[in-house]
Amino acid sequence: MEVFGTPESPLIIGAPPDYHDFGIYRNPEMFATVFDKYQKGRFISINEFIGYIHSENSGKWNMENNSLSLTIDYDPHYCRYFETHESFWNLEVSDWLRTKTGNNPVITTDGITNKDPYSRINIPRGTGKHEVKIKF
Repeated sequence: MEVFGTPESPLIIGAPPDYHDFGIYRNPEMFATVFDKYQKGRFISINEFIGYIHSENSGKWNMENNSLSLTIDYDPHYCRYFETHESFWNLEVSDWLRTKTGNNPVITTDGITNKDPYSRINIPRGTGKHEVKIKF
């Protein structure tokens, strides 16, 4: 059985033919086969990957009004990819919180309302701090 990764632990695959950039240069046709093998996959560049792991995130839950405030801070050096690219974060809400609040959350990012709160939180391009407000 092949393992395709999870949201918490995505699948990281090497690029054929030899899992190195020189091999891709020598045989780009072989490299292209990876996209056929993982047709449902979402591929990201190493720059996007580095941006995600170097972001500094924090949050605060307000129990009185059932809201969550998140700050996503993209370092201007390590997260340069996001200067010109949008990003997104998946929102996963526990069953107990959905039951307790009884509402679908309303999510805003930098003052803009997200269309579908359960698919992803869209972050506009740009480094620095982005404010996400989630009201249940």
